[in-house]
Amino acid sequence: MFRSALLLSDSDFDDDCPTCRGSAEPGWTCEDHPGKPWQHAGCRGAGAPCVCNPRGAALWAMVYSDALRVADAMREVDASVH
Repeated sequence: MFRSALLLSDSDFDDDCPTCRGSAEPGWTCEDHPGKPWQHAGCRGAGAPCVCNPRGAALWAMVYSDALRVADAMREVDASVH
């Protein structure tokens, strides 16, 4: 698994954390329901760093894919305007 530069080692967050286990991204919980993993069933709340991830480290692949999704959306908006 690739980790972002924000993660210095595998011990930066607990992969077996009972709070964020099953999260869309390790070390993240639901902002609306802090006791549940991010993107838990039936919720579209934003992600928030878990107590096991106090620095808010993110997987680089997730950040990169989000940046590509936003860029694609901007191109679609621009194309529909012109």
